[in-house]
Amino acid sequence: MNYREALGLNYSTLVILDSNHPGKAFSENPFGYSSGAMNKGSLVDCFLTHPETFEEEFIILANTNSLSEAILKIVKAVYIAHPELDELDEMFVILQAKESEYGSKWSNEVLSKKLFNDEAKAYYKYLKDSEGKMAVSDEEYYKAKNVVDTLHTHDFTKGLFVISETRRVEFQFPVFWEEDGIPCKGLLDMIIFDDLRKIIQPLDLKIKTDSKFTFSKSFMQFKYYLQAVWYTRGLKKLYPDYTVRNFAFVVTNFDYPDPPLIYRCTNNLMHVGWYGGVITETNQVVKGAMELLNDYRWYLSTLKYQYPRKVYERQGIIELDPFKKPL
Repeated sequence: MNYREALGLNYSTLVILDSNHPGKAFSENPFGYSSGAMNKGSLVDCFLTHPETFEEEFIILANTNSLSEAILKIVKAVYIAHPELDELDEMFVILQAKESEYGSKWSNEVLSKKLFNDEAKAYYKYLKDSEGKMAVSDEEYYKAKNVVDTLHTHDFTKGLFVISETRRVEFQFPVFWEEDGIPCKGLLDMIIFDDLRKIIQPLDLKIKTDSKFTFSKSFMQFKYYLQAVWYTRGLKKLYPDYTVRNFAFVVTNFDYPDPPLIYRCTNNLMHVGWYGGVITETNQVVKGAMELLNDYRWYLSTLKYQYPRKVYERQGIIELDPFKKPL
């Protein structure tokens, strides 16, 4: 079953449900954007888990230093206006130049020399080849390679990749299960199966753009505790005869990959991540995955999801007490 196409409540949806705009969880594409950080993480994932698909997913940014901004715009305009063309067409590029008033006093011969040269053709080919792919720079390419090499060789992490007759390592591992009739799914970066001792160690790779020692802050900001308990829940459902160890995050930095660190979730964190709890320092109530699952079921049954569930249940009344003492 294709993970992307399969229906199922996932970690990303749980995060949206835990926001002031739960309705986005029911849109077709709640995360319709791609950031540079996401691209870097995807590039590392590719080299780590399925390097043979690099050319299918990524393309190296074209070197356009020899072309002016005006020429780049003209070639790109031809590409957009005529998607049926496999190669840059001389007539269309001249027509586009005239429409853009580029070299308005030049003859067609001069325009062709300026616009229909090897550099412009190469840029057009790059645009065609990049369809549906992430564009990365040479620098990003080699940095991602360095990150993966470090993970495989550093003393802190090289043991994660050891395989044997009874120990296997799976990458990009999909899990599908049900919670009281609700389809659920998760896609794990990496799982270590110890089939002899019947132990499973789930792992997720996080690529930082700042210090690796600030991961605990990112952990709360992006609600990674939901990811940890959600994936663990799926594994326990699928492998009831195995012991699933507490979730762990392999954290490294894209620019400075040495040393990678392993953040392992405690028993208390896994408990709060599922059942919810209170952060005593800030008196902040954290919803667990189980409560968000119940919220999701409520939204499905009532079809009310413009606002959070508690807003409907309290008839729009929200308690205001900024002076409440921490527990």
